Amino acid sequence: MCGARTICDVCNLAFYAMDMRRVACDRCMESRSRHHHVKAADIAERDGTDCALCGEEIDMTIPWPHAKSATIDHIIPWTRGGTHALENMQLAHSRCNIRKGNKLSA
Repeated sequence: MCGARTICDVCNLAFYAMDMRRVACDRCMESRSRHHHVKAADIAERDGTDCALCGEEIDMTIPWPHAKSATIDHIIPWTRGGTHALENMQLAHSRCNIRKGNKLSA
């Protein structure tokens, strides 16, 4: 193996990085790239605009990184084996999603 041994910021497992600016292992980087095609608006169209974590309405016009902006929350966090399937995604305020972290429930 070439490169430096480092710890993935997402799954906390060791991996070898050729580029020291890299913060995630191959598995997590691949999962993250597959996720980027789903947008919060897609989830809002399916479920409505209420935050799945606090129940308050989300103003979809508020841009990220505002605390009340819309984000996609993984019901089972992908750092705990959850998938990027639409069935595992719900809409949440940015602040609510950050508070939840990688817990299984809010």
